[in-house]
Amino acid sequence: MSSKLIITILGEPGSGKGTQAERIAKNFNVAHIETGGLIRKFIQTDPQAKARYMQGKLQPNAIVAELVEKEIVKLKNKRFILDPFPLNLEQIDFLSLMVKKYQLSKPVIIYLKVDKKIALKRILARTDKRKDDSLDIAVKRIDQYSKNLKKIISSIDCHFYIIRINGNPSRLKVEQEITKKLLKMIRENKIY
Repeated sequence: MSSKLIITILGEPGSGKGTQAERIAKNFNVAHIETGGLIRKFIQTDPQAKARYMQGKLQPNAIVAELVEKEIVKLKNKRFILDPFPLNLEQIDFLSLMVKKYQLSKPVIIYLKVDKKIALKRILARTDKRKDDSLDIAVKRIDQYSKNLKKIISSIDCHFYIIRINGNPSRLKVEQEITKKLLKMIRENKIY
């Protein structure tokens, strides 16, 4: 299996990961692997997973890794974006293993950094409310993601490209900045 463009998108809840992943998928013609959707589907069949989810806790790495690998295998040699993934150091190791195992290209990690107040405002304003969009759970999720993201970003090595994006501006401005930086990498023959 050989894939040209592998993108992952990271950021705290409310940073716009899902929105930007959809735009990247459309703008760059890549498949969208939405790990949150995979997990929400999985918890319908696993009461323990559902309980963790409702408490705002992350699912065990083994479960997430298995769900992600199944999707990578289904895509064969198509380009894709992982949204959001990896969320901790063990998942970085898993992604590195998948890159080697399936002969994937060097992943591009897009990190959307957003202020906590803005993230909470966005979560609470969602029109398509999810069960985990309450203030208490949102605060827990943001704090947990922030702690993990600091570790991830500081441990990224030469096996990944990283693009840092200010996620505070409007959706359109963030999308334009992401597109500009990805196109620059394509022109420099770093990706695609």
